[in-house]
Amino acid sequence: MSQPRESLGSTLGYRLIDVLKIQLKAELNIENNNGTTVRMDIKKYAIAG
Repeated sequence: MSQPRESLGSTLGYRLIDVLKIQLKAELNIENNNGTTVRMDIKKYAIAG
């Protein structure tokens, strides 16, 4: 993550993304280079069936 989590965690949108990240056991990467890029890497998932 490019920025400290404390500076990002106060907005509702970021808190929702963080909860989703925890539920999916994913890694979150946020970069800010001429615009913001948010990438969530999900290692394992199961398709509901």
